[in-house]
Amino acid sequence: MATPSSSPQGRNARASASARNAAEWFRQLDHLVHTARSMGADSPQVAQQRERLAEGFAGLVEFHAPMVFRVSPLEIWLRDELVVKSPEGSGELEPIERRLPFLLYRDGVRGISIDAAASRDDARTLVQAIVRVVAAPSSDDDVVTLLWSSNLEGLRIEVAPLEAPSLAQGQATDGPFEAESPAAATDDASAAPEPMPIPADTLGAWRTLVTDEAAALAAWRSAWNDQDATCWPERVDDLVERVLGADDGPVTRESLTRAITTWLSAATQRGAWTEAAHAWDVLHRVDPERQWSDPRIAAAFGALDAETIADRLDEAERDMPSSFFTLAVRVGRPALDLVVRVLGRSTRQRVRAAATAALSYITSEDPRALAPYLRDTRWHVARNIVFALGQVGGEQSGNVLASAMHHPDVRVRRAAVHALGQVPLHRRTPLLVQQLDTRDAATLPSVLSMLTREPDPRATMALVERITSADFESRPEDERVSMIAALGDLGADSAVPLLERLLQSGGWFARRTPERTTAALALARIGTPAALEPLHDGLRARAEAVRTACAEALGGEEKTA
Repeated sequence: MATPSSSPQGRNARASASARNAAEWFRQLDHLVHTARSMGADSPQVAQQRERLAEGFAGLVEFHAPMVFRVSPLEIWLRDELVVKSPEGSGELEPIERRLPFLLYRDGVRGISIDAAASRDDARTLVQAIVRVVAAPSSDDDVVTLLWSSNLEGLRIEVAPLEAPSLAQGQATDGPFEAESPAAATDDASAAPEPMPIPADTLGAWRTLVTDEAAALAAWRSAWNDQDATCWPERVDDLVERVLGADDGPVTRESLTRAITTWLSAATQRGAWTEAAHAWDVLHRVDPERQWSDPRIAAAFGALDAETIADRLDEAERDMPSSFFTLAVRVGRPALDLVVRVLGRSTRQRVRAAATAALSYITSEDPRALAPYLRDTRWHVARNIVFALGQVGGEQSGNVLASAMHHPDVRVRRAAVHALGQVPLHRRTPLLVQQLDTRDAATLPSVLSMLTREPDPRATMALVERITSADFESRPEDERVSMIAALGDLGADSAVPLLERLLQSGGWFARRTPERTTAALALARIGTPAALEPLHDGLRARAEAVRTACAEALGGEEKTA
């Protein structure tokens, strides 16, 4: 939120003292909003800031009451003085919908009046309502409703006016709003409906009730507070048992699924993951076959604020992220998109690692579900998706990894090469062979290492084709040597003619080169009679470089044997 700075340089010199102090109070309130998003409404940091705001509110009341603020989607005004600025030109990247003015305006707040009777409890109530809504934006709570149930002393909220519902022509109604009938709009007075008669005792009944209004209101508030103080999640199990005992039909179970899904998503949003796990247990008892719950959870989780959840996980103690991701794994496929969005928002490596592990568990039976997320433009998201595919392994993961091998970011391609280690050989080799043409010095060694884990004639053939190609000499020396050495690791006699040619190249004028030495070592590593014969023949070669390479290779072979 962009507010006037608390420093003299950032203040408007013409602003009144009340406007400057109010701006500072709203700045602290905005900071509390950010803290509540990242740490949760019940964190000690939120409690401390809430008390500081209550103290600051008492100062505003003491020195500046009465005060009347007007709230717009972008600004908050004290009379004709701006105390919370519009974000235009502020240079901040936070979306408007996460700023304090919009949060208040969205929930129906149009004005805030503070008179001399306002207390610290009023401030705590207002701040707690804002924190509760911010910490769980997926719930049905809003600031106006939460304040409506509170007994504010000197703080009044001006709310957006309610519009009477318009009724279609000819539609009957038994509510407080009446629609004008088409006949009433004509000049024919006889067509107008007669007024509804008012019972004779209505006025008397109203006078009887209004005399007890104060006592009834006090009793209602007391009952409300008692109900609000009850830890209702502890009573849900008994309620569900009683409801299903009365009616165990599909209509009842679907209705319960709707209600419990709302509870599950709201608890997940506000960071109450233990409570959310309880909700999931109850939901699983109501809908064990997941007939109604899966689509509803997917829709509810899709509406959650992943940025707030990611912030909270980043700031949480080390054991808290595990609670969230354990819940996600239990929920399964409906939680997939939420976990990926949290992965993309998180800035902590431990949270990203936990998200990646959760993705591998969630998609262990169908890794193809991760395919759409490989198109994410953020390289770290695509890379972690590749890591998850590697943990799952299997042929289906290989099919998805095929697209990752062509990702525009080299870091994703490198991760895909490592992930192929858990893919069956017949699917892995063709994908790795495609990467032999890479010019990334960090990728080729990984490709060769994967190709040589298990002998495969296709890998040998592909290496022979690359080594005998016209552009092989244009590759860096370390790449040429690595590819020749890989032929020895594959151990195929089909590579012997090429290796022998590399060993004997140059004739009488042959000199010692890394390629010649590596070819000799590759022949020794293959170790078959067909591979050793060129080495023994090389000991009698006219070129000293050839004799030396063969002698070193055979000496190494003898030591190895």
